[in-house]
Amino acid sequence: MRAPRVELPGRNRAALTRGSPRSRRPRILCIRLGASAPEDAGGIAVDLAEQREDLRRRGDEVVLTPAADCGRASTGSSAGAWRRRLTLSLAASLGGVALLAPAAQAGTAQSLKPAGGAALDQVAIAAGAAILLTAVLAWLGIGHRSGKVPWLGRWARWSSRISGLPDWAALPSGVAAVSLITAVFGMYWDISLHIDVGRDPGPLANPAHYFILAGLLGIFTAGFFAVVLPRERPGPTAIWISRDWYAPLGGVLMCACSAFSLIGFPLDDVWHRLFGQDVTLWGPTHLMLIGGAAMALLGIATLLIEGTRARQVAGRGASETGWVLALRRVSVPGALLIGLCTFQAEFDFGVPQFRLVFAPMLVMLAAGVTLTATRLWLGRGSALAAVAFFVLIRGGLAVLVGPILGNPTPHFPLFVTETLIVEGVGLIVARDRPLRFALLSGLGIGTIGLAAEWGWSHVWSPIPWPSTLFPADREAGLGPAVVGPTPPAASVG
Repeated sequence: MRAPRVELPGRNRAALTRGSPRSRRPRILCIRLGASAPEDAGGIAVDLAEQREDLRRRGDEVVLTPAADCGRASTGSSAGAWRRRLTLSLAASLGGVALLAPAAQAGTAQSLKPAGGAALDQVAIAAGAAILLTAVLAWLGIGHRSGKVPWLGRWARWSSRISGLPDWAALPSGVAAVSLITAVFGMYWDISLHIDVGRDPGPLANPAHYFILAGLLGIFTAGFFAVVLPRERPGPTAIWISRDWYAPLGGVLMCACSAFSLIGFPLDDVWHRLFGQDVTLWGPTHLMLIGGAAMALLGIATLLIEGTRARQVAGRGASETGWVLALRRVSVPGALLIGLCTFQAEFDFGVPQFRLVFAPMLVMLAAGVTLTATRLWLGRGSALAAVAFFVLIRGGLAVLVGPILGNPTPHFPLFVTETLIVEGVGLIVARDRPLRFALLSGLGIGTIGLAAEWGWSHVWSPIPWPSTLFPADREAGLGPAVVGPTPPAASVG
């Protein structure tokens, strides 16, 4: 039976095989030290041999093996056993390492470069721009609250006349919609640029970063406008700020989510300085950027609900709010579907760094959560309209990033079959039975919808889902499809 292996970088190595009394499976630890003379490996073997008697007294079998045996070993051992064996071997070879350390450090100082991170001049430029934007927002907000700067109020009233929403909801929701489209375009363009040309010289040298920053800052600006615009309490869910100042809950959520996403930019630079450049979308700071922007959509949806209720309290029904509000009500769930699908962008571009089984899991989760919640919230035909919005935006991004800009094309799932399933279940199960509706919709999405997406992957996908993966897809996709819609349905109920 082959033994698992752990290696440390270097040239010469000695191996220690330690039998496990519990599993009776030999485990090999290979240690490589940066030395040019082959005699060093023999010296290390002597040091390791001195520990053999102590180990035998503990009931362990110790065998010293040639370094070549390590190359034929396979990897895979528990973290605790790995640390114990590594500590033992490093302690035995401490003397040799101490002698080699000065020379190794001298060579490293000449050959290694910093792990990563932006140049200080670019950090200064980005920080200066952020400070300037913050000052402008503070001037607009404080001036509006004091009545000295009328511009923000004028823009909000103009937006209210177009959409029919209150001014504190009309202007922020419009700014947020444009900002989200800008940010998602920048994200997909940024990924395609990294696939095509590799790493960029710096954060300000990549044109896609400007769209991401502008979009995220725009979402924060929209939330800030929603917080400072109200002159009176927006509604029962408003949050008290000070004295007679109340902010709508949706605006506070937008500010919080976008701020969480924006913090990911400086943390991303710190991450690269500590650990070097990464090649995955699922890095912690990248997930902060994507997740914060996606969750800001919940704030936008909350703001629209608050604005609609405020209009109804004022005596103006939904018929008086205009086609713009209807478009926004449909575009918000469509945008949420786009946001949840950004987590699978590596699979959309055909460069996944993780197992392929995660692709159907993410697709089913996005469909189950978004389509079920949309049908419960907006009623008949809303899921179809949301998917139409999704296909329109993602199709436009695919054409813009791919053929027009000449970079790799981002593919996307279709969600048509899943939408028909949700709308069909909605004809049978009433909206006042949300849990039953969610469970039946999730069951259909995780079976029939999964099979449809499996077929679609063979029509237009950089990595078609293989037939050998389909049993795992069925098990892995059914869970997210059924469990995902349950929390939204429970909240409705």
